[in-house]
Amino acid sequence: MQLHYLHGGNLKVLLKLLFDNKFRINLKKLPILFALLISNLINLPFILLQKLFFGRKIRKTEIKKDPVFIIGHWRSGTTFLANLLTRDSQFGFFNILQTYHPSTYILLKPFMHFFGKKVIPKQRPQDNIKLAIDLPQEEDYAVANRCVYSMIHMQTFPFNYETYFHKYGIFNGINDNELAKWKRVYINELKKATYSSGGKQLIVKTPINTARIEVLQSMFPNAKFVHIHRDPYRVSLSTKKAYRTMFPLYDLQYIATEEELERVQLEVYESLYKKYLQEKHLIPEGNYHE
Repeated sequence: MQLHYLHGGNLKVLLKLLFDNKFRINLKKLPILFALLISNLINLPFILLQKLFFGRKIRKTEIKKDPVFIIGHWRSGTTFLANLLTRDSQFGFFNILQTYHPSTYILLKPFMHFFGKKVIPKQRPQDNIKLAIDLPQEEDYAVANRCVYSMIHMQTFPFNYETYFHKYGIFNGINDNELAKWKRVYINELKKATYSSGGKQLIVKTPINTARIEVLQSMFPNAKFVHIHRDPYRVSLSTKKAYRTMFPLYDLQYIATEEELERVQLEVYESLYKKYLQEKHLIPEGNYHE
């Protein structure tokens, strides 16, 4: 329960997710849902206070240097590469508290760092990669706490994974209004991270961005893209293990079978790279590194 990304979320978003998924919740998962509702309710006054004290400062924050996007499928080494590159002090990044508590982190930073050191696990559940506050985390978790337009929600509501992955993950079928809302949330989260890092250029690592080249390029024309890849058979086996470990952490509906996990994992892999191969030519020469 301590790892569930929605603990730091907005009650409005959580209720919208439940409504969109017709309140289909596994009875065994009700204690987790209850804990999420309570924590989201507790968050409300602190969300309002952060908006009151820091909202204007965040809005006025300039992203002077377009981000460096690390792209590539999950289990391809993206985390290791992000951990390595963010040791360079010229860069800023999202830490785990910023992504899991995006609407209260700036206000409650001292408390969160004190408490976070005590409750954050020492390593990720799907492998032996270290977890720590001073290491980068995927910004899509912050987006997921701010709106329903995130692929991350497929882990919590797997019955609706096609919508969360295809529509809100790789943007196939998303309408202009939804995409505009996603862009507003996304840029706002990058501004928060820029503000928290003192204006530094951000290194951003979320594998789903591999299939968002066109949209990201339109938002950040001078962004850098670093693509890392690995033998696809090893990636597939490793991803299957990660799905088996990660989905039960977040899932509120049911535990998928091995066959379902494999089918979804291969569909995600194929769709992600088809979109990437269609769009990678849009990156200007000199801004792409592999």
